[in-house]
Amino acid sequence: MYPIQATPQTEPKATTKRGQLVLNCGKKQSLFFNAHWKECELMQKEHSIPMAISYSILILESAWGKSRRATQDFNFTGIKYNGKYAVFSSKEDFYKAFAKVLNQDCYQNIDRTSIDAWLYALQWNKCGYATSKQYKAKLSQLIKQYKLDEL
Repeated sequence: MYPIQATPQTEPKATTKRGQLVLNCGKKQSLFFNAHWKECELMQKEHSIPMAISYSILILESAWGKSRRATQDFNFTGIKYNGKYAVFSSKEDFYKAFAKVLNQDCYQNIDRTSIDAWLYALQWNKCGYATSKQYKAKLSQLIKQYKLDEL
């Protein structure tokens, strides 16, 4: 059974129900959350990267997993090596690389359990992550809309 279930389109909310998180999202979004649940949970447990951060980046960068890079290259966040988009052979390989990106030295001095600290760190562009000046605002909106901070 999946950890997230779609609910009818009403006001965004997240509640715990029999150990499952129920989000106000459609079926396709629910499938996306479920497809990445195990990996995002592992990122949080092993690397202290909040699930809200992982999910919001994944949603924004991959357009809910619909981008060409996500569907063909397993590159859900647009990771680049030597200026070229990386191609991964599996979702697991992507998550190993994603964890390395978010474990760079420039992220080590932040409060890794704080969503706000992560949002500021990603916006600083110190590690070369975000190129958009609205990146923090876009991630914040996704976190608020889907109450990802309650994961």
